[in-house]
Amino acid sequence: MPLASIIRVLGITALFATTVQAQNSRPFRDSWFWGAKVGTLAVGTNTTSRTWAPSIGAEWLITRSAGGLWVFADHSSFDIRTSVDDAAASGGQREVDVRNLRRFGFAAVVAPRTFGMIRPYAGLGMSLNVLGRAAAAADSAGNDAGTSVRTEIEDRRSRAAVIGMGGVQAQFSKAALFTQLTVTPASTRFLLNDGPMVGLELGVRYNFGSSVAR
Repeated sequence: MPLASIIRVLGITALFATTVQAQNSRPFRDSWFWGAKVGTLAVGTNTTSRTWAPSIGAEWLITRSAGGLWVFADHSSFDIRTSVDDAAASGGQREVDVRNLRRFGFAAVVAPRTFGMIRPYAGLGMSLNVLGRAAAAADSAGNDAGTSVRTEIEDRRSRAAVIGMGGVQAQFSKAALFTQLTVTPASTRFLLNDGPMVGLELGVRYNFGSSVAR
């Protein structure tokens, strides 16, 4: 093969490799991803053992070169019971019906390396956790909860908390599949207080364009 042809082939090969490398990073860097997810969330109370509740949600990932901002909203469906202190109730405990959970939050995310099309990431942020329903039940004698107990239940129906997350994303041009884990520590001031809330999620993200003003 003539030297000129060899040089031409090597040049085309180098150009192709450079283009592929740039395309592998460009769909993530400085991008705005919209995503949808499904999963399951482990919740529990002081009277109900931990339950894996189905969840569905939406999220947004705004990236830079090696990280970004993750914003999410999701809904988990369940119907369980907990209890709060009530001196007027039989046994000194008032049962509370607890249904469904909505979470809204954000986290700063780091994703410094890729392994082919796979990009691991991790983040730390805040989550607002709001129960859809928290209602005191009548005790065994048929007595309803007093005002102070209902006020306490309402106060413990929602709580802001730290949330940690980590996952992996597989990039296919502008679309990406992901799986991730979320963890929110337990709080005695929240009605879901039997250990941390742990979420396992699967979803898809799509890059709708640049996150940098041109």
